Amino acid sequence: MDRAIEFLLILLKGLGVSVLVSLMLLYFFVKTINRFPKIRTAFRILHRLSIISLYICIYVFIPLLVITLTNLFLSAFGVVSMPFDFAEEILLQSCKIMVITLIFILSVNLIICAKTIQLLKLTHRIEYEKYGPLAGWGNQTRRFKKEINWMPVVIEQLEPLLKIWAVQSPILRIVAPAANNGQEELVLAEELAARLNCKIRMWTSDGSPMDHQAPVTTSQVEFTYEQLDAYALPQVITDPQDIIYDPKGILWFSFGKLENLMPALRLFYDLLSPSGFILIDAHDYPKGGFHLNRLRLLFGRKIRNYCEPSTYHYIHQCFTDGSAASELFKLEMIDGLEGPYKMAILRKRPEDQSQWSK
Repeated sequence: MDRAIEFLLILLKGLGVSVLVSLMLLYFFVKTINRFPKIRTAFRILHRLSIISLYICIYVFIPLLVITLTNLFLSAFGVVSMPFDFAEEILLQSCKIMVITLIFILSVNLIICAKTIQLLKLTHRIEYEKYGPLAGWGNQTRRFKKEINWMPVVIEQLEPLLKIWAVQSPILRIVAPAANNGQEELVLAEELAARLNCKIRMWTSDGSPMDHQAPVTTSQVEFTYEQLDAYALPQVITDPQDIIYDPKGILWFSFGKLENLMPALRLFYDLLSPSGFILIDAHDYPKGGFHLNRLRLLFGRKIRNYCEPSTYHYIHQCFTDGSAASELFKLEMIDGLEGPYKMAILRKRPEDQSQWSK
């Protein structure tokens, strides 16, 4: 009983210290993180280390505690040979180590939670900056999609949808407002031009500075890249666009909040031609594999699935009958695509709703 009380006190003290440290760090970061780049970098490193510590707790200390508690229980009945005092000592020391680790994890992740409710006035993008836990996301995801032959599989199912423009117009106009470095978008443009036998005019941009694909101009492909915030697009794009290619892009950053989603939908609605649509990712949400792949990403290992939920996963609940989102677009899955290849489209509704066939 005395040992049980000791374990409980250790846990309570650990949680108390964790809250205190968290509040101190929170105040410090609120005052400094947006003013000093080095503090911002330190935050990303702490975030990365906190996630690694969390996995250590999950995969090392918690199993150790379970095994030790089991031995303590069985030792009381003389079933196992582990000395009772030795098992108690292992349990006590493991508990202390785990509490120290949890203090660190909770302290840092309380800041992460505060960030999500905008106490720090940060954007989600901080996790993707250098040293952030998702810093290698772009390159690793492109490598994964190349290994599973993602582009040819998806384009084969897209081809019937796009032949309409190939017949009606000699140019298919596509904009990718969150193109990362633009490599995937260039491949998409070249593949579509070859399959549809029409010219592809691909305009790409991203709000974050990075090394990106150089502009390309051929007889079939006109590819442009600019560093530009998506909401500045109407200033540079005056022609209606046929497709907005936005997998894990502007709509993804709404995180399923209708109030965040609607400004982006209105922006895209105005950019699209009357029969245009938005193309988004809709892959299955790999619950267990999701976390394992994030762990692999942290250590620079090749990922075996996506590290983030899809855009569809975040936004589909916003498209209920009568919702503001549904008044602008109709959300549909693309037939023939499963697993990591799943894609969806948001078809632009006509301004005259009586013309729309549901």
